Amino acid sequence: MRVTEMDVLFAYNGWATARILAAATSLSDDDFVRTDVVPVSFGSLRGTLVHILDVERGTRLRLSRNVTAPPVSDEQFTSVAQITQAMRAEATAMKDYLIGLEDEHMDSHVSLPDGASFTYWQLLMHMLHHSGQHRSEAAVLLSALDCSPGELDFPVFLRETRS
Repeated sequence: MRVTEMDVLFAYNGWATARILAAATSLSDDDFVRTDVVPVSFGSLRGTLVHILDVERGTRLRLSRNVTAPPVSDEQFTSVAQITQAMRAEATAMKDYLIGLEDEHMDSHVSLPDGASFTYWQLLMHMLHHSGQHRSEAAVLLSALDCSPGELDFPVFLRETRS
């Protein structure tokens, strides 16, 4: 995998997450933390978005500094505005990190605390797929609350962002 292709995938990731966050802006703070809407892995929209943020941040810090990031907790975020600000800041930090990567980095290995070793591109792809899985859960939650984020498909992103 080349850095230019990874850049496109991360642009898509940011675009899709922005659609989720935009749809969530009409929710009340109570709906943001509700756990009785539909069963999802992390209970609420807040839990789902915080989990996405936690893994994205953790992946970036593992790759960029070879450190284990302290976990992000749900209690840090009481509103959609707060999680939106944090997710935008993380997306900017990831973009800044990706700017410094070159194709040769993609096949370099990174060791995890459990001793497993993966290449950069494998960890980046894991992060993207992980975010997509939980973004889908967020979309289901939002749709159940009458705030659908609309289409999140990659071809929609490509059509909307072509120059």
